[in-house]
Amino acid sequence: MKSSYTAIACLMVAWPLQAASAMAQQSDEALESAQAQELAEASEVDQPSEVEWRVKDRFRLFAGADAEAAAAVDTLMDKLAANPDAPLETFYDDYLAVLSDRETGYRRSEILRNSNFGPNPSNKDGPGRYDPDYLYPQSYQIELTVAAAGDEQCSYTTALASVSGRCDDWTAISVPAGDGRRSFAGARGLVTVSRDTGWNAQVQYDFKDLAVVALGDSYISGEGNPDVPSRIDAPLNKRFMSRASWGSAIKPEHLAQEAIWWDRSCHRSLLSWPVLSSLAFAARDDRQAITLVHLGCSGAVSDEVIDKETPKLPGGGSEPESQLAQLRTLLDAQPEGSDRREIDKVLLSLGGNDVAFADVLATLALPPNGYLIDFLFPRLVGKSAGAVCPYDRSGIPLARLCESKDSAQTELADLPSSYSKLTEALAAIGIAKSKVFHAQYPNPLICSGGNPCDNNPANDQPPSGQYEGTHGFDALMGIIPKFFRGWRYDPWGFEIHYLPEGDDTDLLYPELPLTQCDDTPEKTDSEVCQAMWVHYRLNRAVADSGFRQITGHLGKIRGHGLTDIGDGPDLVLPLARDGRWITEKTPENFDPYARVENGRWFRIPNDSILMQYHFSTNGRHFHQGTAHPTYRAHLEYAQATLDEAFE
Repeated sequence: MKSSYTAIACLMVAWPLQAASAMAQQSDEALESAQAQELAEASEVDQPSEVEWRVKDRFRLFAGADAEAAAAVDTLMDKLAANPDAPLETFYDDYLAVLSDRETGYRRSEILRNSNFGPNPSNKDGPGRYDPDYLYPQSYQIELTVAAAGDEQCSYTTALASVSGRCDDWTAISVPAGDGRRSFAGARGLVTVSRDTGWNAQVQYDFKDLAVVALGDSYISGEGNPDVPSRIDAPLNKRFMSRASWGSAIKPEHLAQEAIWWDRSCHRSLLSWPVLSSLAFAARDDRQAITLVHLGCSGAVSDEVIDKETPKLPGGGSEPESQLAQLRTLLDAQPEGSDRREIDKVLLSLGGNDVAFADVLATLALPPNGYLIDFLFPRLVGKSAGAVCPYDRSGIPLARLCESKDSAQTELADLPSSYSKLTEALAAIGIAKSKVFHAQYPNPLICSGGNPCDNNPANDQPPSGQYEGTHGFDALMGIIPKFFRGWRYDPWGFEIHYLPEGDDTDLLYPELPLTQCDDTPEKTDSEVCQAMWVHYRLNRAVADSGFRQITGHLGKIRGHGLTDIGDGPDLVLPLARDGRWITEKTPENFDPYARVENGRWFRIPNDSILMQYHFSTNGRHFHQGTAHPTYRAHLEYAQATLDEAFE
């Protein structure tokens, strides 16, 4: 696929075979003319029923992988194709075995993520780039079989190659991209098939290659789900490992393995829902190809998708081009005289960072004001994190969330204009709004029973458990300077509080869908209810964006919130004392991809410490995966995408 037209011309075999030397000298235009002649004759060809054909490498992101990895992908696609009505969560382990394969020491994962993607030569510290000819392949491969002929030998000839094999095996052969008009979104042409008994026939192939683009933020990039999780190997006799904040004290020498991503700078993962859904869709039709261009990047805001650079990426480095600029570069790489490819579908997740919803969630875990030196530093940590407030300060009470200058109300008011700007930018490169599928955001603050999450032990939901660190946010303690912790260090912890401080009454407001909070700002509102306000209006803005919506995942993910411990204390951070682990879970037996059906489907800081801790020029990072959907949740995203975008 990476050869030029000149290279292909040198490999061409004539049609018919006796003109091989002459055909090898034909120009691109002559090859195109030959294809057109073949197609003109195709209507007169009777398709032999005994010959079957299919597209090889239907999920083109992995085209060119070695035999073992390609076979694993084919096996997965065969399972998906054999059970088209089965929910994607049925294939939980099958996806993992291919995309994040521990059994091969993650070798297969490395092969696949580098198949058509690699470092950017002009920006080695930034995000990678797709191969220049990824959107414009000069050839495809199809496979043919003549099962009725048994173990006879069959020969297959196209304008590019001639191959032989057992008739009842699938035999792969290269075919020219396009259809005689230099359109590179599939292929159409003829194959001459002959058996060693003297029988021969011509078979017409005709298939499309759909271009699918993923754009947006960390909820689409796969943050929290690296292809290869990190591994911690810290000495058990270190005193800091006996405290629930030990994750914040990890140093580079304590990491036996840093997390590995499909794209490290953007924290883009092969376990993200655009990959899972596109691969499943490709499996459903063996006479169609899917070309996925995933450009989603953790931390992205609207401007960084549309027309602005990203100066500071979560995995290190910077990106001087917006996501749409990267897409334009790929689209403009068509060979001279060729049609420019059209994008068939765009998968989108955008807006959460515009209103800093992740910072709102982070602020929720802060201790109550009384734990800080509140007369001097009220919500100091929330302000430094850049958390936004849900209410304007002019005449509307702030309650207790934070005191930063920009409110979520202001940011949410600006979001519709950002979506309009994106619509215009997409239209400028030929992508209509009707082709864009915007995924609404699941709510990480809804726990079992549909109740707002609350891990304050005083409220008895859930029980505090038998271990320190059961609340899942204790590691954050270590990033706060001791001076700001005050004198109450030992009991000082990070918890999500639902009930207002000093108020033990239940808050049951029915107006806001899927929550127990309303949208009327009051001083007695809990911080969780204020965050619900932000989330609700974020999804309302997404719904009003004018793009087509993906919503089917919301109901399935609802109730698996940040503090839902499910069947056990799975929020605990392993603790070590006297040279041994004193908790059930240890870094060695922690499995970030263990299947969880009854607990939380969102990452907490403890998860991030154990699966994606890394160091970069921007410092140490152990909390970036927090509040992001797990792999289990991405499967529900993928299912909804398959049902609603790939219908």
